[in-house]
Amino acid sequence: MAEGRPFEQHLFFNEFNGKQKTGQYEVILQGARIYGVTYTAKASGRITSYQDYLSDVEKQKLNQILMLKNIECI
Repeated sequence: MAEGRPFEQHLFFNEFNGKQKTGQYEVILQGARIYGVTYTAKASGRITSYQDYLSDVEKQKLNQILMLKNIECI
């Protein structure tokens, strides 16, 4: 981690529909920068994810692989 920068944080938020839990969000951030958000649906276990760790070329390659597996990547 870069010296003088705030620590990386992982925040978890539960999603509810009425009183039933329907999913969970994980937000990864460092200071004001959000590096990733992952949503996991409780019923299906399906994961939707956004990550800002990769270069644009790497993101395009990863998105092509994920689309074939029916995984959404924002």
